[in-house]
Amino acid sequence: MEDYAVRFKNLTKEYKLYKNDKDRFKDLLWGKRYKPFRAIDNLTLDLPRGEVIGILGKNGSGKSTILKMVTGVVYPTEGEIEVNGKVSALLELTAGFDGELTGRENIFLKGYSMGMIRSEVSKILESVIEFSELGDYIDQPVRMYSSGMKARLGFAIAVNIDPDILVVDEALSVGDEMFREKCLRRMDKFRDEGKTILFVSHSLPQMRNFCTKGAWLYHGKLIDYGEIDEVANLYKHFLNGVSIDDIIENKHKYKDLVEIKQSLTDVDMTEEEIIFKGFVSLEPLNKEYKIDNITLKDDETEYVYKDIELVKSTEKNENKYDYIFKLPFTEIQKGFFNFEINIDVDGENYNRQAWCASKFGQFVNNEHNLDITIKSNRMKIRKE
Repeated sequence: MEDYAVRFKNLTKEYKLYKNDKDRFKDLLWGKRYKPFRAIDNLTLDLPRGEVIGILGKNGSGKSTILKMVTGVVYPTEGEIEVNGKVSALLELTAGFDGELTGRENIFLKGYSMGMIRSEVSKILESVIEFSELGDYIDQPVRMYSSGMKARLGFAIAVNIDPDILVVDEALSVGDEMFREKCLRRMDKFRDEGKTILFVSHSLPQMRNFCTKGAWLYHGKLIDYGEIDEVANLYKHFLNGVSIDDIIENKHKYKDLVEIKQSLTDVDMTEEEIIFKGFVSLEPLNKEYKIDNITLKDDETEYVYKDIELVKSTEKNENKYDYIFKLPFTEIQKGFFNFEINIDVDGENYNRQAWCASKFGQFVNNEHNLDITIKSNRMKIRKE
């Protein structure tokens, strides 16, 4: 058995772009009346078995074209593609349904279109119906279904044919939240069973959490393929404004990425202290970090505080700490200070001035000659 699920060799796909239907007709009679558009440009890549491969890229980069060639919906203009195993696609979930047939009849219709025989479809019929949760609607014409109900049926069929390769293109953006969670759980099961999954999503956190490998396409060309975190880091730098030429020339530099988000969410004063509440989150999700200290800093001096209460978020797609910092009035020296957070990421220190997205105004304590001013999302602490 080959050790790859899909192999692309010198693969190119061009589409013909016509100005109008007249040019399309003239092309049939007299030849070229179109502008060629190269969706995939000389791609050579082996996708190994048992990996979850995230395909990254902006709209128009060739992601969907790759998936359509894997599923046989479109064919390459040049080059070769080899697919080893049964393929099930979650591309257009409702494609191929006959509105006049019932849901049950459409299960058979879809199965036949995937090359299955009647006995094979019958074996998975009850599993499909149960997963779709359509109830009595399964025996009603599909034209009566909402788009969400069609999506449920389409997904239920696709995941129950026991494919070797599962192809997913933004299919999880449809349906309600419970439906998406159910889809993700089933895909987690596929991943744990060692099946190959090709996955397209515009959510980088979802890609990092779900995929093992990544392939980044740009205008049909492969920019990088490798571990998902490294490829996602390159792509994130591109989204943040780094030029594609700079990334190609300095991949080793841009394969590491630390993106820190933080905000001060509440400020409260008691008779004895100021209570600051906020959070810090970090990408990628596999990076270990800690809030090392909070510093009050002016032009000449700084005061470091390490007594911080931390609570780690238990959310699956978050790498986040909520913090509470209690600062007694007696420990605040005279001065005009910035409020800064120092974060240790794998031994490297990152300093951030506290961002105040939801608070603004002035807090005053006359007894201690102290005021806190929050303006333009930044906080200043002054003590006379």
